[in-house]
Amino acid sequence: PTIEHLVPVFLNLLRDPYPDVRLNVISKLDQVNQVIGIELLAQSLLPAIEELAEDKHWRVRLAILEHIPLLANQLGAEFFQEKLGPQCMRWLEDQVASIREAATKTLQKIAQEFGPEWAKEHLVPQVLAMIKNPHYLYRMTVLVAISSLANYVSQEVFVSSMLPVLVSCAKD
Repeated sequence: PTIEHLVPVFLNLLRDPYPDVRLNVISKLDQVNQVIGIELLAQSLLPAIEELAEDKHWRVRLAILEHIPLLANQLGAEFFQEKLGPQCMRWLEDQVASIREAATKTLQKIAQEFGPEWAKEHLVPQVLAMIKNPHYLYRMTVLVAISSLANYVSQEVFVSSMLPVLVSCAKD
C-alpha cells in the first residue's frame, strides 16, 4: 500500500523541472530499489529513466548512465539488451565527452557482468559498427570502448574482430 503511494512521488520528482532534484532522485536509485523492488522499479520508473537518459542537462544523463550497471545486474542480460543497451550505444555518440567516456566504462562493467560470450554477441558488433561514424570524436570513442572491452572478451574475439578495426583506424 505504501509503495503504491511512493511510485507516483518518485515519478513526479524524476520529472521535476530542476535538474538538481532529478539528480538527487537518480543518486538514490539503489535505495529506491530496496524500498519498491526491482520489478516495480523497472516497470514504473523505466519510462522516466529512458526520458532522463536524453535529458538536456548532461549531468542528469551522466547520473543515469552511472546507474545502468546496477540496473543491468539486477534486471538481467535480456532486460539490459532489450531496454537499456540501445541507450548505452547512443551515449557513445553523445555530444558531451564525459558522457562518451562514462559510456565506455559502463559497457566494460556490463561485459564483466554478463561475460565474454554475451559481450561477443551483443556488445562487440554494435560497438564495432560505430567505427564508420564520419565524426572523428565518435570514432575515437569507439577505440576507447574497444580497449575497455578487450579484457572482457576472448583472445579469439579480440584478434578476429577488434584488432582489424584497430589496425584500420591506424590509417585514419
